[in-house]
Amino acid sequence: MATPRAVTDPPPDDAQVGRLANQGALWGVVAQGIHQVLSVVATMILARLLTPADFGLVTASITVLGFVQLALALGWGAAIVRRREADAVYLSSVFWVVTGTGTVLAAAVAAGAPALADLVGISGAAPYLMVLAVSCIPGAAVVVPHSILQRRLQLRAIQIASIVSLVVYVVVQVTLAALGAGAWSVIVGMVAQSVVHLVAMTVAARWLPRPVFRWGPVAEDLRLASGLLLNNGITYGVRNADYVVVGRLLGPATLGAYYVAYVLPQILRLRATWVAQSVLFPVLARSQSDPRRTQQVYDQTQLLLAWVGFPAMIGLAVLARPVVQVFFGSQWAAAVTPLRWLALAALLEFVTYGPPMVAAAQAQVRPMLVTNLVRVVLLVAGVVVAGSTFRTVGAVAAAVFFATLLWAVHQQLTLARPLGLVFAPLLRRLCVLGLLSVAMGAAVGLLLAWVDHWPAVVQLAACTVAGAALYFGLGWLLARDLTVLLARSALRILRSGGRAP
Repeated sequence: MATPRAVTDPPPDDAQVGRLANQGALWGVVAQGIHQVLSVVATMILARLLTPADFGLVTASITVLGFVQLALALGWGAAIVRRREADAVYLSSVFWVVTGTGTVLAAAVAAGAPALADLVGISGAAPYLMVLAVSCIPGAAVVVPHSILQRRLQLRAIQIASIVSLVVYVVVQVTLAALGAGAWSVIVGMVAQSVVHLVAMTVAARWLPRPVFRWGPVAEDLRLASGLLLNNGITYGVRNADYVVVGRLLGPATLGAYYVAYVLPQILRLRATWVAQSVLFPVLARSQSDPRRTQQVYDQTQLLLAWVGFPAMIGLAVLARPVVQVFFGSQWAAAVTPLRWLALAALLEFVTYGPPMVAAAQAQVRPMLVTNLVRVVLLVAGVVVAGSTFRTVGAVAAAVFFATLLWAVHQQLTLARPLGLVFAPLLRRLCVLGLLSVAMGAAVGLLLAWVDHWPAVVQLAACTVAGAALYFGLGWLLARDLTVLLARSALRILRSGGRAP
């Protein structure tokens, strides 16, 4: 390891930001492509080695621990990135705060695992939760080296560290699953991933904490960090209320099927938005006093996300049956209907991604909290009513979609507008991309019906290729200006991103 730096490098100057941001976006796309392939391959293997009940136990454990982990980093990542000066004393102080918090929470989760497992209605998850709690410690500590790299816009290093940890996770869980470890294979793999991720990030940042602590610098950012913690807690409720309802009302096997349906569109969405976040937040933090630049970055990011995300999610909804058959097997047929609804809900999340990022960059925590609170109320009400009334996993998924749709409208009215984000011109372009995606989806649906007697893998391959060709072909014919604009933006990222820093 190189000698740790006493003081982090200052953020890059304006002349470097564009080049580093484009380079980071390219590496983000590459890394997330690798993540996508590894995640899908691992999930396919595990779906054949583990039972739906195993997946239910893992999902219950992750659901409980995910809520606890919200308190690990509080909002320190954003605070570190936004701070004009972050010296060794400040960073070490934050490190000891978050690592101490992680240690306390790990012990608390291990001690309270039986009660926490009962909370989601799956008491058998308690021993898995006890072991998974260990990941709280490296999961908290990693926020400091990760934020150091993000401040420097050294996004390539972040992506490489993420790839290394994911490879370890996949190898460990697949090996253990093949040896018959069941749900333990995923739990142990997650703990190993968290440890390797911390080590890789620390090496990349060339930073080690010092045995010093000063409360003053930490107290300066405590309000922002605490506000973001509360916002993350509400977001967690949004992400997991449906898991709790399904687990308590419909049992672990059904929860396993719902998890498979949920994770597929979320893998695709998170791969795209994670890349955007790693690049977008430091850029927005630098332009927080420049409304014109903020609007420009916001528009470009939202359009690029929609250009990729809209056809991907509509295509996934249309091809849900062959997707489940190919990737997971016929025993997961119960995941087909919820997958259709959850793919459409994920589509809406491509549109709603930008305003919270702008709000966080400008430290506008209160309006973000209000809109997120509305979302969790809509979601909880919807899934509880749907789950209690219909008692089917498809009904819960449909409720998630309609709650997300209502919230998307609310967010634009109560968050985007007060932030000064003009949405009308962007909406027209998003509608164009939406219409192109719907046309593609209709054509793919007809093609799927025509090749219904073919093997599922051939159906999926043929429909995917045809859908992509049709989407980009229609874009060239009917919306050439927009398609050329977005293609040039993508090419600019590829060309600029390929340069060495």
